[in-house]
Amino acid sequence: MHSSSRYPIEQLFRKEVAKIIEANVPEIKQRNIETKRSIIDHFPHLAGYMKDGDVGYSSRKDVLKKAQESFFKDQRDLLDAGSLTDEQYDKALDMSARALTEYVLFRQLTIEKLQKTTPADREKVLHNYISRMGTTFEGADSAKELYHNNVWLLDDKYMTYESVFSDQEMGELVKKITDGEDSDRDDDQPDIALVFSRAPDAGVPFDVVIVELKRRGLTLEENMKVVTQLEKRARKLMKYYNNRIQRIWYYGIVDIDEELELHLSGEYQELYSVGKMFHKPIDVAISLDPKIIVPIGVFIWDIDAVVSDADARNKAFLNLIKSKFVEE
Repeated sequence: MHSSSRYPIEQLFRKEVAKIIEANVPEIKQRNIETKRSIIDHFPHLAGYMKDGDVGYSSRKDVLKKAQESFFKDQRDLLDAGSLTDEQYDKALDMSARALTEYVLFRQLTIEKLQKTTPADREKVLHNYISRMGTTFEGADSAKELYHNNVWLLDDKYMTYESVFSDQEMGELVKKITDGEDSDRDDDQPDIALVFSRAPDAGVPFDVVIVELKRRGLTLEENMKVVTQLEKRARKLMKYYNNRIQRIWYYGIVDIDEELELHLSGEYQELYSVGKMFHKPIDVAISLDPKIIVPIGVFIWDIDAVVSDADARNKAFLNLIKSKFVEE
């Protein structure tokens, strides 16, 4: 008999055996319920792909493997289809939701790894997790880079990036902004710079993000140097404001202790965050003759709050997705 015709009989056999075992050994039934709940909690996108007879009969690893294989098969069948029927279209929507769940689960694993880092290591680790140091990412390849570039840790809106520069020369950023018109070398390096919302060559103003990270254990004076650094970046970028850039976001990510919080509370406005985040508009002179002064907005963000805020956002997505699949 062909293996494909044997499969339904095997499934029926397993299902009936599982019923008999659960009826005669109640603790096994409870254990199976807990196993299934655990699997759905950790892998909600596979809910509905687990066979009733598998849980309790096969190992947890085998149950997951079979569910994953069924999920991949459905994905492959839909991708191979030349055109979709109404039923296939509905299934494609369901598969898209499940694929999105996989990505949100990956994000949660990233956050949990960051939460486990030691306070002393967090600045460097966070930098590399947001965007690996010394690298450049281009938005055209964003789908391929989805699991390598985590600018969503700052804010989900930054996932619409055009380019991400991590520990790259300011000249590279300016070259991108001017579409190659200004190619002067500039060794100054912001920790992370993003061009997002639109491509510079589209002829429509776009957004830029500048991020400076400071390690833990610095004095108040050393931490506040981040503002000077951000002002310095602003002077180089603001000449492109309005005609090319529509908004620039400046973030200083530091270790906000009690002394720094007291200092910031005098001039900065505290913003909503799971941890601590402050904002202040600052006037920056970008020219002396003629004298031109422009306001910029500076955000000072606690390094732990970056991770906590990302965790809160991602868990909101994850809980919503889980509730959908668990209900089904």
